[in-house]
Amino acid sequence: MATSAEIPNPRSGNNSSQQAVSGFPDLLQSASTLARDFLIDVLSSLIGIIFIIAVCALVITSGTCFLNAFGQGAPRTEPTFGILLTTQVDALHAWILFIVAYVLGGIFHRLDPKRPDRKSLERALRGMTDEDLKCSPVQWSGAVPNSWRWKINVPFYWFLDRIFLLPKDALGRMNAAKIASLPGAHFPYSHMGKYLQSRELDHLVKLIPWANRSDWETDSNRRGCSKMFINMLKIRMQWVAPRKCSEIVRNEAHVRMMSSVWYAAKAVFSLTIVSLLPILAVIWRLHSNGKSIYDALTTHDIVVYGAVASFAYISALWLKWHVESRFHYQRVKEVVYVLETAYCMKNSMDHKKILGSPAEVPDSQAQNSHAHQ
Repeated sequence: MATSAEIPNPRSGNNSSQQAVSGFPDLLQSASTLARDFLIDVLSSLIGIIFIIAVCALVITSGTCFLNAFGQGAPRTEPTFGILLTTQVDALHAWILFIVAYVLGGIFHRLDPKRPDRKSLERALRGMTDEDLKCSPVQWSGAVPNSWRWKINVPFYWFLDRIFLLPKDALGRMNAAKIASLPGAHFPYSHMGKYLQSRELDHLVKLIPWANRSDWETDSNRRGCSKMFINMLKIRMQWVAPRKCSEIVRNEAHVRMMSSVWYAAKAVFSLTIVSLLPILAVIWRLHSNGKSIYDALTTHDIVVYGAVASFAYISALWLKWHVESRFHYQRVKEVVYVLETAYCMKNSMDHKKILGSPAEVPDSQAQNSHAHQ
């Protein structure tokens, strides 16, 4: 006769199967998180590889021009590129290239997105009027002071504004730079409540602690307006309902990717300008040897460098412009998605789980056991 230990318990099998089924979404969530992190690392490595290619192209072309002008026996630019393109890369060099690209991509990926956000905000504010500024997430308390309207006092910036067809009543470049340098211009923005009210999103204004504060430029009224507020909401929502936060994680990944592209483009942009220094020395050298400026500029090596540098400069300039024209909107979109998700969770469960103090955040095991029951 079988003992009680040998008799199978039918309920234990059902419980184990239920636990396996209930744990499948968590396993799927973990797998998707790993896949997303791997994809972000791969894309960051691609940015690093593109940056390395640009650096190598600029260094080889400018360095070859300099060595050909001041040294003896230096290879010409075209054969050097031919050797690099036809050389078979072994596994060791490929791994070294990937590691360096991964490190550079990781550095660009983790740089502070405040700088591209400020530049993007400046670009967005240039064409705004005083009425448009009242609906912006970043603004001065009241109208822009008349002393700030430098576009009238500075002819150069006034000329640039007229070239780019900005309206005469627009803020202009100098005023936009002034407003973008305010403390309230940092994420998640001082007047985010005004922005949401102008779009009839009053239910989200109630979630912002600093929404109805006046005279925001004082230090006492700046408390609470910090990216830590948004980060705390993200952490709590990931803790309570991670499967509802996929769009938030996607928006944050887009922000980081755009920020890394902006920093890489800015580095290539600056390197292109620095690489002009040896070229100017080469032109001076050739001109001192009796060649005219035209003959010096039309030498083979300098023409090759000019083509490579022009392509790198225009590409970096286009990437910077492309990111700056959309980055601030992406950051504002990130805040709206976080607040809307928190609002939906607030209405579907106890609001203390999301918007309460840190001590009131529920334990995950207790929540999971309550969900299984």
